[in-house]
Amino acid sequence: MAVGIIIVSHSRPLAIAAKEFALGMLHDHSDVNIEIAAGIFNNGKWLTGTDATLIADTITNAATADGLVVLMDIGSSVMSAEMALELIEPTVAHSITLCAAPLVEGLVTAVVSASTGASRQEVAKSATQSLLTKQHALSQSTSINKEDVDEVSSSPLANDTATLPIDTQLKAVDTPSHNDYYEDSDVFYREITLEDPHGMHARPAAALSSSLQKLNAHVEVSNPRAEKNNLPADSMIQLLMLDAVFADKLVFRAWGAQAAQALDTAEKVLASFAMTAQQTPMSNAAAVSTHKKSNTIDTSSTNHPISHTHLQQDPLLISDDNIVIGTAYWRHTSINTTDYTPAKDANEELARFQQAIHMVKKFILQQANELSEQHEKDPAESPSTSNEHNDSATVLQAQATLLRDTPLWKPVLRSIRHGKNAIEETSAHIGHIAQQFDALTDPYLRQRAHDVRSVGLLIQAALVCIATEADFERMVTREFAAQKPEGNCVLLMERLSVLHASRLQPDDYQGIILVHGSATSHAVLIARGRGIPIICAGEDALGVKNGQMVAFDPRHNNYDFDLTTDAALHSWHQRQNTRKAENTKAAQQRFLPATAANGTRVHVMCNITSLHDAALGRAAGAEGSGLVRTESLFSSWKNAPDIDEQADVFTQIVNELDAPITVRLWDCGADKPLAFMSQNAELNPFLGVRGIRLLRRYPHLLVNQLRAGLRAAKESAHEIYMMVPMVTFPGEMKLVHEALQQARKLEGDNLSKIRLPLGMMIEVPAAAVNIKDFSGLTDFVSFGTNDLSQYVLAADRMNEDVWPASSFHKKYPMDKPVLTMIRQAALQCDVPINVCGDMASNLTFIPELLDCGITRLSSRPTMVPLIKQKVREHSRD
Repeated sequence: MAVGIIIVSHSRPLAIAAKEFALGMLHDHSDVNIEIAAGIFNNGKWLTGTDATLIADTITNAATADGLVVLMDIGSSVMSAEMALELIEPTVAHSITLCAAPLVEGLVTAVVSASTGASRQEVAKSATQSLLTKQHALSQSTSINKEDVDEVSSSPLANDTATLPIDTQLKAVDTPSHNDYYEDSDVFYREITLEDPHGMHARPAAALSSSLQKLNAHVEVSNPRAEKNNLPADSMIQLLMLDAVFADKLVFRAWGAQAAQALDTAEKVLASFAMTAQQTPMSNAAAVSTHKKSNTIDTSSTNHPISHTHLQQDPLLISDDNIVIGTAYWRHTSINTTDYTPAKDANEELARFQQAIHMVKKFILQQANELSEQHEKDPAESPSTSNEHNDSATVLQAQATLLRDTPLWKPVLRSIRHGKNAIEETSAHIGHIAQQFDALTDPYLRQRAHDVRSVGLLIQAALVCIATEADFERMVTREFAAQKPEGNCVLLMERLSVLHASRLQPDDYQGIILVHGSATSHAVLIARGRGIPIICAGEDALGVKNGQMVAFDPRHNNYDFDLTTDAALHSWHQRQNTRKAENTKAAQQRFLPATAANGTRVHVMCNITSLHDAALGRAAGAEGSGLVRTESLFSSWKNAPDIDEQADVFTQIVNELDAPITVRLWDCGADKPLAFMSQNAELNPFLGVRGIRLLRRYPHLLVNQLRAGLRAAKESAHEIYMMVPMVTFPGEMKLVHEALQQARKLEGDNLSKIRLPLGMMIEVPAAAVNIKDFSGLTDFVSFGTNDLSQYVLAADRMNEDVWPASSFHKKYPMDKPVLTMIRQAALQCDVPINVCGDMASNLTFIPELLDCGITRLSSRPTMVPLIKQKVREHSRD
């Protein structure tokens, strides 16, 4: 019997036509068996797409002693065929060759070759060579040539699967050691510097892995700095495990027929995510127009200024600040798998797993699409909610990408094929991967552990539903959507996933208590952005039982999980009523000045990250902005905004807020990269080149931003201040003064006399203790307590393991050194002092800051009314 041929195509009509065309080339084709595994059969119709289960069944039914050659058309057909090999018996898979030849030409030559009694290797080789005839006829060079084909066929890897990509060849058997499959092959090496400012995050990892999976080569990558060696580069999850940050030098090695091409591909893919080199500001109108079209200002998911009249929710009723009292209701982030019975046959268990992957991917993408559509079709919704919808959809799409990461699931597939339980293998593998993410140094990448665990739970849910014939979507809705039970309930969870957070509504629960979590996680930020009070209580929450009365205060991060007496419950209700009264009183007086009992006038301003913040600040009664984060306004721009673009944004913010603003000069570095400011990798970036230290390398950007400030100051009805970040030495302020003089000179006589006060941020302890050395060099100072605190306390504020111990949400003695530093600096300072960090947004510290002599506070916009009220109530001893 001749070698059999399988056609894998997205289009069933195309596959049928190709088969008829190929068979028409033979006079007698009775000995050539061609089977079709094309399309997806759904609801009685054949749809466009590929189905690994269909391919596996077709291969199993068509298997012969001489083996099969599988020809595929494009894209995911290759991945589906590879997955199909995992779903069939190893003895059958070993006799299969996946052929990368062009479908039509390859099929014709394969049929002719098979009809002559050629071996499987010869049939696959002739199919691969089929394009050479057309290439020769066209007299043009392509990437496929005879030498490439001969290299594949003569490789020690060729054996029974000559035309397979290296990784695909190994799918028929267990993976041997590296030496087994490249001992005699040429190994190519290349060092590629990672120039994406965000490092190896999900998008470049997904793009790189999917590109390499299409090539006939095996590629590994190492990150020497992080001591991550020889990870498979065709796996998105393994690329994330590199723990690679900006400027890391990644070492790629590749072998196989397309090894060199694979390295070229890696370089091109990573280059597409790299930072665009700083370019000379465009001068002509056409260039400026083009530049503007390629960039968008971060305006909380809008592309236009946001008027405060668009705000739908009273900014003073701060729902995520409310005191919560309710009945505990646990929703454990785990799946009850006791009803799951593994299939008796390993192939059936494999089919279940593949079906579960498909079900979960479909469900997650459906959720992402719903959120994206809601984000796009409802422009009237509040900008913050719109932004949450968009962020949630993005994270869910990233989770769906994990499901497409074929190499990620190889260990699970292999174990199931050898008779293991799909649920147990999924749980163990997901746990292992999540622990690897937990160990990474980058806070953003550590959060991916939550995504991995969420995907794993959904797969387990799908497997249970397949085995019990239950409805998957109904189960997931019940287990993950956090539907509200009867009564005023407080939701308790071990972890909050993005999927949970994106489906929660403010009226679903009184609040949420988590065992594990971080204030910086996507899920927590989404929940708080939706107005849901939430705290992370650690292991204390584990002792809470369903139905138990609990209470917590998100403002101070304290709680009571033992409300067993009427007195305790009454106390919390009193606190709750007091909090509501505070909010109401603050709302009524938000536009009044904040004057302390001793007559001290305190200016309460807001921090601004977007135009929406400016609108919210105005509605909340802010008297200006003590901090405009320019690096956030332009964080998505590939090229530096020109002078007029910056000036226009500054003017819009002034007009929206209708009050003076303080513009912080570019403050990038560490966790705040900007695409148009290149940085080298640093072992400790928070102690490295940040703020003014980086600006010194870009004097033209510094001068341009000061020129933008001058232009905006001329056009604005309110004063504009400029502030220098991360100042340590007086020489840095002198450098900025020189840049301001240059900016005035370049702007000419019409702006040379414009007032532009220049201040400094105190984030470095050295600047605080040596404040006298800056006399005459600064018009004002502003304490950035976020960074100052972590430097004083040696506690990374992004690290949940150390930061809670020094959190400003709890009044620990560890905070005293920070307050002492502010008090001592204030006594020695001869210019106005502002505090613009988290300490200025925490009502606990307002009296102490006032006692230090601080008369200017800049907080989150929604906290402005409450801070004003706190000032009025303060009487200095």
